[in-house]
Amino acid sequence: MKLTKDPCIKCDSFEKRNFYFAQLQNKFKMEWENQYKKLYELVPIGLFRTRISDDKLLECNRSFMNLMGYCNKEECLSSSCCEKLEI
Repeated sequence: MKLTKDPCIKCDSFEKRNFYFAQLQNKFKMEWENQYKKLYELVPIGLFRTRISDDKLLECNRSFMNLMGYCNKEECLSSSCCEKLEI
């Protein structure tokens, strides 16, 4: 991600520095989130996330989907996998 220059020409250096650091922080946050998502999807262990109140499956990775015998994520998320796992 390319950092943009401060659009406000009349800002003092403190405001410019804060603007730059905010952009830099957003850049690192997005990069970290992308790396986490890749790790979550590619790990060879079945991972999933549920909502405790109603045992709804909110997220799963490809390994979990394959383990449960589903062909696509949407089908897996709409099913009652939690009942099969007795969670």
